[in-house]
This record gives sequence, C-alpha cells and structure tokens, in this order.
Amino acid sequence: MGLIASCSLFSPMFQFADMVAARATAEATLAELMLPGDSEEAVRRREPATSPIERRNFLRGVLTERCG
Repeated sequence: MGLIASCSLFSPMFQFADMVAARATAEATLAELMLPGDSEEAVRRREPATSPIERRNFLRGVLTERCG
C-alpha cells in the first residue's frame, strides 16, 4: 500500500443540506483533483501564483507586502 493523501474540505459536515449535496461536492472535488496539471482546464481554473512567505518575515510577523 502506498501513500494516502487526505484533506478535510468541510468541517463540521453540518454545512451540507443532505447526503446528495455532500456526495455531489465530493465528486466535483475528485474530478478537479484528477485533472492533469497541464491540461487547459486545470490551467484555466488555477489561481494566480502567490509568492511564498519568507521565513524571516513570518517570524517577524510581516505577512503582507507593504505599499509605499
């Protein structure tokens, strides 16, 4: 058995109206995860890249860019 990746999308689960809504959300999420990373659809849906937080700035509490 290999690695298993998991992620809690909704917690608590009370946000769903019923089992049908929960299942539809799970199926839509799985479909997104299974898109090849370089497919046109995946690239179109991808959010704009954000710059990673530098460790020094994180430790100093500077988490956003300062505008002049």
